[in-house]
Amino acid sequence: MRLFSAIAVLTAATISNSHAGQLQSIKAFQTLAPYQVVSTEPRQWNTDLSFGQWHTASPQQTPLSGFGLAILGFPNNQQTQSYQFAVTDGQHWQYLECIGRSHLTKITQWPIKSNTGQKPALACGIKGTTDKTFYLNPEWDQQFVGHSELSDRTIKIRSLHQLTRTAYPTLEPAGYLLTDEQGAIAQVEVLNKGRVWLRPDLSAQTQLELAARITALLLFNPKNS
Repeated sequence: MRLFSAIAVLTAATISNSHAGQLQSIKAFQTLAPYQVVSTEPRQWNTDLSFGQWHTASPQQTPLSGFGLAILGFPNNQQTQSYQFAVTDGQHWQYLECIGRSHLTKITQWPIKSNTGQKPALACGIKGTTDKTFYLNPEWDQQFVGHSELSDRTIKIRSLHQLTRTAYPTLEPAGYLLTDEQGAIAQVEVLNKGRVWLRPDLSAQTQLELAARITALLLFNPKNS
């Protein structure tokens, strides 16, 4: 028990240290240069951020405007707090309304058609070319899995916990891996301000839709959701 506690303290200290290191990139992205995330205050929903050609606009935390709830399958409830922002590549847009775990617990009825009836740690309704949903679910020991539909494919998300040159995984996510049926399509590092890898053969529309989900992952904080 003491050994486990010591490991837990060590890994918690590692992840909280802003100079703790970097995410251990999976093989698919080891030869690709990542996009650096630019943000004045990382992991804050009301702060603009950008990476590559994608950037956010008008981030805010406010009572729901309702479009996200409608996409997720809920009746409108003006008392529920949400995070709202847009992501653009300069030409096209994705509009997100996300609800964190602390506000989701106040919703008594979770539609069976949404997320197979499970209450997630983060749920987003996304307006774009077509309306889509994004879910991130708690698994165990601060690990998360999720899923979302893009306009041309379904993707899965899982948290990553291994840093370079460390023997033990981190307790909180160091990043996330996004995959489709063909394999890895994006990787996100949430340490410091963050970094993003995207498979280079994806269409501009697919990259924008991924950028919207990646932004939600960069802003999501398991401790404050």
